[in-house]
Parts: sequence; C-alpha cells; structure tokens
Amino acid sequence: MPTELVDLFQLQLSQQAMLYDLTYMSGRRRSAERVSEFFLHMQSLLPVTTVLEIGAHEAAFSRAVKKVCPEKTVRAFEANPHVYAHFLLERELRALGVDYRYGAIGAQNGSTRFHIYETIDGREEPCDSRRQSTLRRIAGEKDRCHGVWVPLSRLDTLCATDPEESRYALWIDAEGSGGQVLEGAEGILAKTLAVYMELESQPKFEGQQLDRDIMRRLLERDFIPVLRDFQFHHQYNAVFVKKDCLPLVEREWHRYFQSTLRQDLRTSFRLEVLPKRHTPVAPPPLPRLRFGSVGELREAMEELPLLRAPRAGLDPRHAVVVCHVADLDEAVRFYRRMSDRLPEFYALTADGERVTRNDIACHDFARLAPGMDIQLYCRQNVAPGKTFFPYLCIKLQKIGIRAFHIERYCTEHFFRRNRHETFTDQDWDIVLNFTNRLCDADSQYSYMAVCRARLGAEPGYIPLAGYRQYFHPRVHAQPGDIICEGGCFAVCEQGVATNSSTLNFYEAMHGQGMIFGFEPVTATYEKLQTAFAPHEGIRLIAQALWSGQGRLQLEGDDAAAFTHDMAGGSGNCDCTSVDAFFADKAAPTLIKLDVEGAESEVMQGAQRTITQHLPKLMLSIYHGRRGPDWLTLPRMLLEYDLPYEYYCGHHRPWYSESIVYAQKGVV
Repeated sequence: MPTELVDLFQLQLSQQAMLYDLTYMSGRRRSAERVSEFFLHMQSLLPVTTVLEIGAHEAAFSRAVKKVCPEKTVRAFEANPHVYAHFLLERELRALGVDYRYGAIGAQNGSTRFHIYETIDGREEPCDSRRQSTLRRIAGEKDRCHGVWVPLSRLDTLCATDPEESRYALWIDAEGSGGQVLEGAEGILAKTLAVYMELESQPKFEGQQLDRDIMRRLLERDFIPVLRDFQFHHQYNAVFVKKDCLPLVEREWHRYFQSTLRQDLRTSFRLEVLPKRHTPVAPPPLPRLRFGSVGELREAMEELPLLRAPRAGLDPRHAVVVCHVADLDEAVRFYRRMSDRLPEFYALTADGERVTRNDIACHDFARLAPGMDIQLYCRQNVAPGKTFFPYLCIKLQKIGIRAFHIERYCTEHFFRRNRHETFTDQDWDIVLNFTNRLCDADSQYSYMAVCRARLGAEPGYIPLAGYRQYFHPRVHAQPGDIICEGGCFAVCEQGVATNSSTLNFYEAMHGQGMIFGFEPVTATYEKLQTAFAPHEGIRLIAQALWSGQGRLQLEGDDAAAFTHDMAGGSGNCDCTSVDAFFADKAAPTLIKLDVEGAESEVMQGAQRTITQHLPKLMLSIYHGRRGPDWLTLPRMLLEYDLPYEYYCGHHRPWYSESIVYAQKGVV
C-alpha cells in the first residue's frame, strides 16, 4: 500500500475537524459521541450477523447493539479480571443476550501477561480502570504495576465454528494492542464489513502499532476510513467500512455530516467555563447486581462456573500436574502407576528455588499460565487444612489461574461429609434479599457461589477473595479500635503464636486500641496467655461468648471446640454475652465471630450493642451445627434492618472461611 495513499486518507479524515467546535472539551467529546453513534447506526444498515467488542469493559457498545438489533449475535471480550468479575452476571447483559467472555484477544492462542497499574504518571490508578492493558506502558519514573496471566485467543480461532455465512463488525478499544488483534483476525477480516478502532499517532505502549501501520493494514484489505473523532490530540477513534459496502451507508454518511454541522454551528462560539482539570483517584463504582425475583437469581446461580473440579486421572499429552515439591515424589509414583507416559510437573517450592529432575519433566511453578489444563495433586487421606491444597490454590489465584482440576483420589477425605442442602421458599427469599443487599458485585458473586456450593455439595464453585481474611478493603481493624473477638485460636510453638487473627489485628492497630479475646478452651487459653503477654493491648477472657451469662457444655478442643446450652445451667464452661460484658466498658467498634456455629446465639446476646453503636462486623457464615449459618446469619442481619454496608468474601478452597463483613454506611 503506497505511503501517499495512507497520507491522503489521513488528510481527508483530519478535514472533518471543521464539523465540530474543538475550542472546548465539550466539542471534542461531542465528536467522539457522534462517531460512535454513527457506527452503532451502521449495524442496522449493513448485513452484519455478528458483532465483536474487544476491550469491552462494561460492554456498552454490545448493550446498545442488542437494544437496536436484538437479532444479531453479540460477543464482548474483557481481559481485566477485576472488571470481568463485576460484569459477569450483570442483569442487563444477561437479559439482552450479550455473550460476555473473559480473556485477551491477540495474534496467537495461549496466555499473556495483563499489566495492572497502581500508579500512572505518579497518580493512583484503580485496578478496574480502562487504562490497563496487555502491553506495558512506555515507562514513566513514577509508574508502578503488577501483572496477572490471562487467556489469550485469536479472533480467527474463536470464530472458527461460526456459520460460513457469518458477517462481522468489530469494535476494538484494546489500549494499544489493536494491531495484535487484527493480526489474529486475518481470516474473519474477509467477512468483516465495518471496523471501529481506537488509534494513536504516538506510542504509549511498548510494541504498539501506530495509526499509520494499522490504516495501511486495513486499506490493503479493502477497508476505507470514513470517519474519525477529535477527543484527544494523539489518540482518536476511526470508522472503517469495507469498500463494497460503501453504497449501503453512503446516504446516511452524508446525512451524518449535514446534521453534525448544523448541530455544532448552533453551539459554536459560546462562552464556556471549564471546571478545574482533575484526574479522579477512582472511577464511579461498578454496578451491583439486582435480581427482581428468585427465578432470576436461581438462573444466574446455575451459570456460575465450577472453578475447582475433581477429576480422576488425566490425559498426559495435554494436562499438567501441579503440586508442592514435598509431594512431588508421591505424585510421580501415583501417575506412573496410572500410565506409561508421565505428564509434565510444575512444583511449588517454599523459597522459589528451581527443582531439577532427570527422570521427569519438572518446571517452575511461575511458568504456569491461564489456559493450561491443570491437575492439582496433594497428599492423600488427610484433611485439606493439613495439606498444601489451600496454599497451592491461593498461589494459583495470585498468578491469575482460578479454574483447574483436583485429582479426585486426593479429595476423598476432603469432602467425605459432603451433603446436598435443600432450600425452602423462605430460604430462597433470604438468599435473594441478602444478595441484593450486598454492596458490590464481588460480594454478591461470592455469596451466590457459597449457596450454589451447598446446593450441589461442591465447594469448587466458590471464588477465593483477593484480600487477606478479616482485612476486607472497606472493613478492617484500625488504630483506636476496641475489638471483641470471639474465638482466638492460634498455633503456639515455644511461646510464640502464629497464624493468629488477634496478632494481625493488633499489628494493624499500631498499639492504639484494645482487643478483648474470648477463648473457652483452657489449653488454648493458657498458651495464648503466654504468647500475648508482651502485648498490653490484648486481654484474654477464659469464657465463651453466648446469648447470655451462665454455664455451657464445651466439647472438643483447639479450633474445633464447640459449645451448646445445658438444661439447668450445668456445664463445664463459663459464658457471657457481648451486651453483658461491655455493659460497664466502652462499646466495641469491631466484633469478629468465629465460634464454631454459635454465631447466631452470640448475635442475640449482642443485639443491643450492635443496634446502638453499629460496630464493624466480621461474621463466619460457614458453620452448620445449629442450622445453616449461610442462611441464619443473613436472615438475622436483614431482620435487624440496620444502616450497614454488607460485603462477603471466602478465604479457603473448601466450605470453610466464608465471612460477612459489615460497617456503618448509608443504605
């Protein structure tokens, strides 16, 4: 394609600037709105059957297409896992029939690193902003980012099974990687009738293809550029139409020019006062899900993916085995008994050292990527908490891998007590109302998955939270807090406590505040008393929390100890209530409960404190000794009808550690 022809088309596009008053930002923004409106209108003029939106975010264009052309197939692709989690089950997307998919689009199949910037140009950048990309920004001194691995696919591969008569329109807003998108779409470009694409005349990303290169590629494939906007100096959106289709849009094209010119002439040369330029720290909050009926909710729950699926055996030609290095020999023996051909192994080490084996193909854990067929192997015939299973799952999530298989033989002890739960109509009403009450889509997804897991006796539906347990981004311990902690179990060795939420709280408080920890197990109390002695801000109470004062029967030991009420007040353990204990003390500002199924009784004995003082809450909802706490506690919170913001997170790859977080807010 001659360079002069590219220059000619760029000059013609630049002359469209006369359509707008570009003196002010409002005129430049209007140019972008008019171009996107025209491209949307083109979908009803051209014989397009399938619309593909790449870099969809909330899939705004896909939604708009479905509203004006509901008969068209619409697929939206989003690579940012934070954004995708928010919109996966968004009600309007599902109702409109938009096929919303997770993954990056590029020049090859496999996986790629997605760059998530915490700061850009020295300013804080939210992880779900539109400026995150598969390409790395041309580095600024103050830029700071981390990466996650995401699936990568060619459009040609994704559309390979479409009917031969399919005709496409492409909306590409991929933050610098539009050129790679086109490289992976050579096959469908022959069937594509129109393209809307974000272009840049100066590079912002490493390896980015600029507007001249992309325009040359599209011109060589008979696409003619017909429109562009002028929102930013070196970045703009352009519309390309297949040469044979120009007669179909020509009339509307001329009408577009006429109406745009008339509208902007009316608003030109006016005085406009601009607000002070400001880059917000965070975008507007992403929308929550809203379900109008139990039927809608149940339909959405059926669509939740199974993230950790047990599977017996594997195909060694395609699947790989992931394990901890301590279990590697056992895993090799296990799969050697199953097949003459061994799979490849990926071993996780505690210190990141490389594992070298001559008898098997063994790779570093860090080389794993989304899209691999992964089979997780861990030690057999023990409880999951005593294996590397949770550690492996959390490490996989941190590198962007959420879906994988678990060797079924290793899970027999994990789920031995699994049972299918049944929900009554009243239970479903609780699930519906509490889901709608939760304050963000991540929490709603987590709570729905918790309920889905109970119904199907399969904990693999539940996603793991991306934050530390008891440290929700909005609800956590702070300096000056007065904490009431029910259940203070910790691992104590030689007087040193580890894996302790109490010490984690104390560290977050920076020595400012007080923790009242209730621990009824004598042996645990004595160990913790020694371990916590150096910390003046921690006071242990050798009592159980309950709905009132008296005596309870304590059974079991350590973290599994549980209490139950005894007739006549007999028992082996003293108990008190939150209301009674704090009656002559400053009210707690945070209540954390993990009391092995007694949470509902403790909540009854804390009702006055909660309703009058609205402390932050951290409530375990995964126990089932006195009824399903995943239903009982949400019901109690709904009945209290207090001005709380509610969140939900799950912190282990089985049923345990589902937590409801709450803080005072405006509901």
